Amino acid sequence: MSDPVRMPFSGEYEPKGVNKGVKIKNKQNSVTHTQAEFEQRAKEFMTDKQERNKTVLSLAQEFMTLIRDRTLPQNKSVMAKEIEQQTLVKLANAALIINQDETEAEGMGSIAMINLLFKVVLAQRDKLNELEYELAQLKKLSRAQQTVPDHVK
Repeated sequence: MSDPVRMPFSGEYEPKGVNKGVKIKNKQNSVTHTQAEFEQRAKEFMTDKQERNKTVLSLAQEFMTLIRDRTLPQNKSVMAKEIEQQTLVKLANAALIINQDETEAEGMGSIAMINLLFKVVLAQRDKLNELEYELAQLKKLSRAQQTVPDHVK
């Protein structure tokens, strides 16, 4: 059975009582940490973050070494190809871990990997520029040798 409709501002209106009470406090929902516990957790957090940064730096250096490798694809061993693949998987996992870290800004793992790829692109650009310059020098030298008269040779 429902309550009859009560109209405010009429003589029959009596506001319902508001649930008032005291929150139950117990050890489960009461969080109290000492200064020492806080400092220990902060120290563990910083240690974990430093270890993660070292790991990511090491992986980035390993990746850049792979990029600078001059071995032709057909000359790479199965082991070398496997190492390349493992490095890529480790980098992707590191990015995921950073992305899932609530203490990091959103997408920082992705941004770190994008920055690494930017460095690779710039390194490839520099290498391409060097090759283009050397090719232009060789063409210039070749043209100069072709235009030398026979009696000068």
